[in-house]
Formats: sequence, C-alpha cells, structure tokens
Amino acid sequence: MLTDILTPLIRKNQPHSCTGLNSALLADWYNQILRLKNDIGQWANKHNKHILVGYPLVTVLVCLVDKQNYNSLVDSMADFLAKQMKNKEYRSLCFKCLNQLVISSLVRNAAATTSPSVVAWLDKIVKPGLSAARKGGISTQEQQDFIADVADLNPEYCVGSIVSDLLQMDSMDSQLIALRTLHLVATSVPRDSAAALEADGLAPRRSITLTASSASTYSSSSKQMVQLPTGVILDLIRTGHHPFDLQGIAHLLPRVQQQIGQLLLQYHRSLGVYLSFTSDAVPKDRQAHLGLFSAVICLVPFLKPEHWTAVRPLDFLPSYTAHAENTVRTSAFGALMSTMRGCPALRGAVLSNMAAFLGSIPDDAALTTRECMLLLRELMDCWLSLLQKQRLNSSSLGSDQSSTKKEQQSIVLSKGDLTRQSPSLGKGETAAAAGPAPFPAAAVASGLVLDVHRLEGVLFVLLCSYNEAVRCDAYGLLGLLRTLHQQLGSMAVQLGIKLGSGLLQPGLASLPVSGTPAAGLGGIGAGSFSSSISAAEDKSVQPSGSGGSGTAGGMFSRHKPTMSKDSLEFMLTLGQLETPDTGVTCIMDVLEEVGTDVARRCYWDFGDWSDFWRETKH
Repeated sequence: MLTDILTPLIRKNQPHSCTGLNSALLADWYNQILRLKNDIGQWANKHNKHILVGYPLVTVLVCLVDKQNYNSLVDSMADFLAKQMKNKEYRSLCFKCLNQLVISSLVRNAAATTSPSVVAWLDKIVKPGLSAARKGGISTQEQQDFIADVADLNPEYCVGSIVSDLLQMDSMDSQLIALRTLHLVATSVPRDSAAALEADGLAPRRSITLTASSASTYSSSSKQMVQLPTGVILDLIRTGHHPFDLQGIAHLLPRVQQQIGQLLLQYHRSLGVYLSFTSDAVPKDRQAHLGLFSAVICLVPFLKPEHWTAVRPLDFLPSYTAHAENTVRTSAFGALMSTMRGCPALRGAVLSNMAAFLGSIPDDAALTTRECMLLLRELMDCWLSLLQKQRLNSSSLGSDQSSTKKEQQSIVLSKGDLTRQSPSLGKGETAAAAGPAPFPAAAVASGLVLDVHRLEGVLFVLLCSYNEAVRCDAYGLLGLLRTLHQQLGSMAVQLGIKLGSGLLQPGLASLPVSGTPAAGLGGIGAGSFSSSISAAEDKSVQPSGSGGSGTAGGMFSRHKPTMSKDSLEFMLTLGQLETPDTGVTCIMDVLEEVGTDVARRCYWDFGDWSDFWRETKH
C-alpha cells in the first residue's frame, strides 16, 4: 500500500519540484525517507518471503531521497538490481524496479536528457537490463512498457539507441517491440502541444498515453507524451507538424526511414511474392513473420514516405492489397489510405501505382481484379472527400479572416489545408497548434497532380476484359476518374495555382513504364485520346513489310482485328468526336457518346494487339 501511495510522486518529481515548502519539514521528510529505506532494505534481505514487497518499496524510497544522497543511492541500487536479475525467480520483479529507477533519473534530469552524462548512465543501466530481459523470465509486454517509459521521457535516446539496436537484431520479439515502440513515438506529441491542439479544437478532449491506460486530459496527465488518434496525427503530418519535429528528434528520421525500408525490402523478398491469384501459399516456416511484415507496412505513412531514398514503398504497397494473407491485405490498404490523407504529394502516385498493379494481374484472376478495382475506387473517393473538405475550408477563408481580426487569430493556408494559429501561444508552444509558414505554390501544386493518362490507359484495357463485371467496374471508375480530374482542376483554379504545362499535360512518352516507380507527377489534364487512336489507325494500314518495333505492320501479320458492330460504332464515334473548348477529352466523354451500356454490349478483340498486350503487360 505504501508503495502504491508513493509511486506517483516519482513521475511528478515531488516534493523536489515543489516551491514554498517549509525547509525544516522538508528536511525531516528526507530523513524519514532515508531511515525507512534502510530499515525496509534490512528487513527484506533477512526474510526472502518479503522480497516481493520489500524491493519495490525500497526502490521507490531511493527515488524520493534528497539530491545529496540521490546519485550514489541510485547507482548502488541499480547495481544491486542488475545482480539480482541473474536469479530467474526475481528477474521480473527487479526489472520493474529498474524501470522505476530509470523513470526517476529521467524526471530529475529532464532539463539535460541529451547530456553525455545522462546518455552514459542510460547506456550503463538500460541496455544491460534489456539484454538480461531477453534471456527469459520477462514477458514481451513488460519489455514494451519499460521502453515506452523511456520513450515518454527521452524519445531521442529511445529511438536513437534502443529502437535502432532492436531493429538490427534477428530476434522476432525484439523487432516487434521496436516496431510497436516506433509506432507509439510516431503517433505521439508532447503534452504541451497536445493541450494546445485541444484548446484549438484540433484534437479530442481525452488523450491516450503511451501505455494506453489513462483517460486523463492532456494538461493533467503525468505523461510527457500523449498518443493521439491516427486521423489527428495524419492531419498534423499533412500540415507540416510531424511528431518527430514536435519531439525534437527530426534528425533521427532518415535513419529510421532507412532501417524500416531495409526491413520492408527484406520481407518483400520473403513474403511479398505470395499473392492471392497465385497457387502458392505462405510457407508455415514463414508465417510467424507475417505480424512483423504487417507492422512494417502500417508504419510507412507515418515516416514521410515521400522522402525515402533507398526504397520507395509505393512500389510494393499496391501488390500487398492482393496478398494471400488477410492481415497483410488489410495493413496494405490501410497504409495506402493513410498515405492519401497524410501525404498530399503522393496521392497521384498511390493511384498510379495501384493502376499499374491492376494491369499486372492475369486476365483469368477476375475476382482479384475486381477487389483491387474496388480498392482503387475507395482511394479515389477518399481523395474526393478530402478535396470537398478542403474546398469548404477554402470557401470560408474570407469570412474567417474578418472574424480572425476580432479574435486575434490568423488563418494560414498550408498544403491546401487550413489550420488556425493563436498569437497567444509562446514560441515553444506553437509547434502543434500554430500553422507553419505558407508553403510555396509548387508544394501545394504537388498535392493536385494526377496521372490521368496512366489511369485511363489501364481502365480502358480493363474495359476490354472478357468478364462483363470487370468491364462494368472499369466503366464506373472511368467516370469517377473524370470527376476527380475535374475537381482537381477546379481546386487549382480556386487556390490560384497555375500548374506548369509539364504537370498539366505530359506527353504519352513521359509515362512511367511497367516496373518503374510512379512519382505521382503525371498530368492533371489528359490529352485528346481520339488523336492517339487516329494515329494508330493510320499506322495500322501500312504494309506488313514495314513492320518492326515501331510499326504496326508486323504486329498484324498474323490475324486482323475483329470487333462487333457496337464496337465498330464506338471506334467511328471515337474518330469523329471533337475536342471541347477546354482542350481535354476523357475516355468517359467518348463512352457516353456511344451509350451508358457500352460496357455490357461491347467487347473488343484487338487482334495481334491483344496478343501483344498479354505477352508484355507483366
């Protein structure tokens, strides 16, 4: 009971942090703490049956002694606990007591957490303790809680030393602990920043601490960091408030990106090749790693994937949505949706890579094709909903600015989103609630880029599928793609952003080929598709002797294309369609000229072009 009563004082650093206390009473308090520590320690050492209650109480009392005796007592107690951990019977108990000592030391040295002396002390205490814990007798959750407490009080040491070392180990448990801790750090912000967000209405009223066990408000929480919901974190990342920046550990992000990228590449080679439309299942000896694989995938959106150098995760994530294991599929789609919300510059790349994967699925895997098309639709719907929210915020900009003058608040437009900045916040408190400086037009424009050519090309091929359901799904996606394209253009006009011609209408030759990563920098606008078809028709009538890699004569030397009457009418309409005044013609515009049931009525066989597609699309 006494241990439970005194333990909260360690986190609050009381009575050391209290001011105005009577010095005589405070001295008497410290004398009683020291006397009680000595008496309880002797009592526990004489009677082994009292160790379970004696060691925790002695540890708490050591954490509460005065400054003059603190350093020597903490070091001696840490050495004593390290020796006792060799006994498996008391290893878990001593590990928890060691955790209290680390918390106490970090709280007392909060102003110098990065000093060499503090780092040296942590290396001396924490790493040997964790090494002993891995020998057995201590559960994974207990190790997780220990590291989470270090992350709460000293995230730089936790990420730079503990997590980095654990990720390099071969032990699955060590890697899992590191990935979970990294997720906690990547979704947490300092308590003061969370309180500012709460006051500004950008965060919920209740927090989730790093141990996920407290429902106290931000201001009253004893934790230094609070974990925010995923949606709030993604909104912060989108507006330039990355949790690593708020915690002052942004310099560690490149190292973390490299390590997670190496893990992703490693698991991709061993587990990423097992897709649902293949006959191979994940071998039993590799199934134990699926949890780690899913954890790595879930981390990607929170680590600025647009800045990864060694590995580009969007080259892999779309294929994982068709993985043989449901946990991997769910994690991959969640990562893609989170990327859409938190990384505006990668939205076009997400759709382009998803479309590229759709084109690689075999023709006979109709079920997998339809499932991936449904995911593509949800990604487009997500982008449209984000644009709608952004448009509503933008339209109220004028009224908000006038009311802001009265309320002494400013509206800052960053990456297309509106965040409020309160001038009452100090310089040290503006990291979370205050918006960053306005982004350049190029940065905002990168979030409005869509490679229409690539998406329309893949969907047009799917429109030619032998499966009527696939054709109908492709028809619907073409309409949704046109709507998204139009909404992006309207948003660019509304924001006063003039995109360069290279972004608006890139040539067909600039499209990324299969197997190359799409950077999401394809055009917002689509060129006239009818002109491309007309050019192809002109080449198709050339003599077969002129065939080659660049001509159509050799391609059609085996058999001629065949098409139904409805398909012929479609081709004629395609050649006669005039480009609207906007200079942009979508495939959906052509399909609507033929009729809304074109997906059901028409099925095209392009002759040798069909064979060429089947042979080369993989």
